[in-house]
Amino acid sequence: MHNPLVSILIPNYNKALYLRETLDSVLAQTYTNWECIIVDDHSTDNSWEILEKYAQKDSRFKIFKRPENRKKGGNAARNYAFEKSEGEFINWLDSDDLLLKNTIEEKLNLLISNLILDFVIGNIRKLNSSSKNLEIVPKIRLDDKNIDPVFGTINGTFWVQTSLPLFKRSFLEKFNFLFNEEILIGQESEFFTRVFLKKPFFEHIPNALHLWRITESSKTGIVRKSSFRRKYLLNYLALKMIYINIKKTRGINKHERLFFRNAFNDKLLFLPIWSKNFWDLFFFGTKHNLFKGRFQGAKILGIKVLKSVKLI
Repeated sequence: MHNPLVSILIPNYNKALYLRETLDSVLAQTYTNWECIIVDDHSTDNSWEILEKYAQKDSRFKIFKRPENRKKGGNAARNYAFEKSEGEFINWLDSDDLLLKNTIEEKLNLLISNLILDFVIGNIRKLNSSSKNLEIVPKIRLDDKNIDPVFGTINGTFWVQTSLPLFKRSFLEKFNFLFNEEILIGQESEFFTRVFLKKPFFEHIPNALHLWRITESSKTGIVRKSSFRRKYLLNYLALKMIYINIKKTRGINKHERLFFRNAFNDKLLFLPIWSKNFWDLFFFGTKHNLFKGRFQGAKILGIKVLKSVKLI
């Protein structure tokens, strides 16, 4: 453990505009025993050309394209990068975000100085498209020991961005799978819910160690501008899987049940009646008593039917 290898894992799709800056922030790390594995999701811009130049410049950069037999998307790229990695410690990083130069060193020093820890979480600052350093994200309360991290992950009071933790590889190997490749939106919450359900030992470094870029074309920016209906179509599966994970692992407490009832009722109201998710949610919610009142699901269904035939 004197000089352990750290694997920095980056999924990329069409981020050529910011990719050099991201990779330069990896090169600038004060801790130097790292490998950086980048999995490109078949970008249509000049990302691959940039990646080849960095791989030629420094052998610690190892580049791959997502295998054709894996689902398109960041989740498969993150999982494949982990499969190709060799480090004792793992840190994911998005291809348009930045690390401060001491990010890996500070997290690693804390992690290896306390053998009981499973991972260390850094803090985060927002970054706009011009690389201007903005405010620390206010909703992160990782230093509040009174917050239940599982419930906090689903209600947003304990949000953890994917790039913040430095994990022990041995901890991640306890999972049957890491990122759910079926989920398009909400994979972060689904993943970290499973992480915290294992009751891990972790610590938080309050310094702003990671810069999170939010632009209009970023996935976060696009989702924020989407309608409620679009958001619910995209993130329904993640919420469903989170509910199943919690119920299976420890059972649903009253606070969680109230949260899920509110969330599932809202989704049923906004989802189009002809969508597969509407009917999946209707039967799932009925089975698990996730509607407000005994006949709430049937009432919503009736309203949706009447609206679809323009009777109301």
